[in-house]
Amino acid sequence: MPKVTLAGALPILLGLLFVEQPTATLQCGCILIVAMVCWHFDCGIARGAAAISAVILAFSSSVHDESWQLYLLAPMAIIAAEGMIRLRRHYDSAEHAANIDRLTGALTPRGFEKMLDRELRAAHRQSRTTALIFLDLDHFKDINDRYGHAEGDHALIEVVKALRHVLFEDDHIARIGGDEFLVFLRFAGERSRLEQFQDVLIDAVSNLPWQITASAGGIIIPPSKYAEPALLVRLADGLMYDVKRSGRGRLDLQHLSDLAMRPASSENGRDKILPIRAAHPQVVVDAIQ
Repeated sequence: MPKVTLAGALPILLGLLFVEQPTATLQCGCILIVAMVCWHFDCGIARGAAAISAVILAFSSSVHDESWQLYLLAPMAIIAAEGMIRLRRHYDSAEHAANIDRLTGALTPRGFEKMLDRELRAAHRQSRTTALIFLDLDHFKDINDRYGHAEGDHALIEVVKALRHVLFEDDHIARIGGDEFLVFLRFAGERSRLEQFQDVLIDAVSNLPWQITASAGGIIIPPSKYAEPALLVRLADGLMYDVKRSGRGRLDLQHLSDLAMRPASSENGRDKILPIRAAHPQVVVDAIQ
């Protein structure tokens, strides 16, 4: 139920408690609405609404000379509110754990997937060009082998900090594997930014003290060609592996339209299952048109 509806429904129900003889349905309806308010609004508003509702429920029972049992509905409103507030806290905590990487603070694959679908739809409506980049650290295993996993974890944290430093505030970054990241640029319509970004992104990693490099593949996504998020990730993944095979340490940024006839890629014999196959190119052409 929308917040506006809840904000309007509660005062109306509470007002009815004074106008006419309150029924059990009306009184229980007030408690239900209070509980829903506590789920959708912050704690301060929720507790305030619960306290006011409890007072009105008790006062209404007194005005209409109800039996003493109905006075118990007032503390029930408070109890229901507190229970819903705690439930919402647990839900928010679980949602945060599922969507935010505990080590780096970047999005998890689940969080990035939800964000990407939402952002692509918004960009399509707003006619806004965006970009998706798949980044993999080169020879990151050497850090773990040489310095230990604790130092490797520290390096990952610093990589995310370095990437955020060169991104806009409303861009997004996710850690989707041990040393694999996805970056989403909400605004990628300026050619100058993209040209500069190709060097800045890689330099942000190579300038760190561990002397590591990064290989990345990126897709420029025009708003006129809305594609499924999974398709875009697989395309960027394929470009990243092409960079690794051709020398590593750079970003290959391609326009989505230019990839319609691109053959599939593989790494170490593992098919990347890119949606662009030489034998069936029309499937992908249809998907991005």
